Amino acid sequence: MPSEKQYAGGSNPYLGQVRWIKLSKSFPMFNNYCMGYDIKSNHKVLRLLYSGSTVQYEMYDFKYDSWRDLAVTCDWTIQHYREGLSLKGNTYFFAQRVKEEDQMGESLICFDFTSERFRHCLDLQSNSGNGDSVILSSVREEQLALLFYSVDTYEIEIQITTKIEANELTWINFLKVDLKPFTGMLWKFFSVWVWEFLRGREEESGIDLG
Repeated sequence: MPSEKQYAGGSNPYLGQVRWIKLSKSFPMFNNYCMGYDIKSNHKVLRLLYSGSTVQYEMYDFKYDSWRDLAVTCDWTIQHYREGLSLKGNTYFFAQRVKEEDQMGESLICFDFTSERFRHCLDLQSNSGNGDSVILSSVREEQLALLFYSVDTYEIEIQITTKIEANELTWINFLKVDLKPFTGMLWKFFSVWVWEFLRGREEESGIDLG
């Protein structure tokens, strides 16, 4: 069996086959991987290597069976525990955006596998340091959905994309729920129920959440 220090396992999403990819560098303490494809349907893997406060980026190209370094500079920090969500060839992340000195704001950003660059999608009004929560999901593998919970207003709000293009995302407010009657720990169970109910209804009955 290949050593985990030399290889990373990946699966073919179309054929269900496992493939071992030899890494160019040994594992640091934390790694993130995400898979996507460009406008020519060339599949690639983005690797984020975390070393202290430094993040390095590598790209594996299935077409050439090779890794290369990416000289990516951006105004956001993707924490190592933040997993990405892949949709229509690109991957979306929650990230912290440096607004001013000693001030951080959260944003939804996208890694574009065609340009091989990050781009900004949406500034989030949430404040994770204050206890706010944001959940990102996809609907029918066609749309993005965001669930917000605000500890200040005790409200859950769900937004759905109506348009996803190379340099543009448009959103609509799909649902807002006042959770004041459910203050305390009950809001967590209620928010999960709302989210799973909507996804289940969409899958079972064909309801288009957009």
